Amino acid sequence: TKEFDAPIKIGVYSTRSGMYPEARTTAYVNIIKEGHKERKVIENFLGVYVHLYIKFIVPLVSMVYGISLISQESERKTLTLYLTTPITRIELILYKFGGYLAALTILLTIPLILIYFSFAYVLPFRVMIYYLLLLGVCIFDLFLAIAAYGAVFTAIGTMKKRPILIGLSYLMIWEVFMGSMPFFLAQLTVFYHLKCAVYPFVRRFVPDALDSMELTDFAGNDFTVPMEVSMGVIILVVFLFLFLATHILSTRDVD
Repeated sequence: TKEFDAPIKIGVYSTRSGMYPEARTTAYVNIIKEGHKERKVIENFLGVYVHLYIKFIVPLVSMVYGISLISQESERKTLTLYLTTPITRIELILYKFGGYLAALTILLTIPLILIYFSFAYVLPFRVMIYYLLLLGVCIFDLFLAIAAYGAVFTAIGTMKKRPILIGLSYLMIWEVFMGSMPFFLAQLTVFYHLKCAVYPFVRRFVPDALDSMELTDFAGNDFTVPMEVSMGVIILVVFLFLFLATHILSTRDVD
């Protein structure tokens, strides 16, 4: 008989249990252990990415670099030179923002890759390679975060008075505090839409991603909006704040 010859598959693992009940039981136990380890490793990586990397590190680094794009030029008195050349305000903003976007994406992607391998090295090689797809989703989300936060802080950096204080207030009060609210106020933050924009992809790898990414309300119900809506909000934030930065810069005196 070939009653027990069919392969047993859980997650990305598969095996043949053989004909004997003892072998089949041992195979099941091993698969469950490996599946549990795989799940915990990936959930831990996702938790660090969402709650440390995207919520704190990326906004903070984006604030430092985003605000300095224009404010540093003002402090160095080189902004006057830029504003008296044929270069338009929008060209100046886009040139600065493009350089920031490329540099910061490279700068923050490398540590994220190292974080992934610091968690995934305990997994079998084929499993580690499989979850590189999840890492790719996180890198794409990282790019969106750098673009959205960079646009916000670029606009703040064009202000003459206390851009750092305004940036910190926005980051701590609006993004961190309101982003932690498990109800409609969180929908007004960039952080919330960054999570919703990639949630449909993440849940393919992490079944409990809804809880891991804190996208449930007090009753534990699904608190997400469609991916298309969140992507649209992020793109709108980028264009709106870059336009605002251009407008503020056009109203500044050449001093």
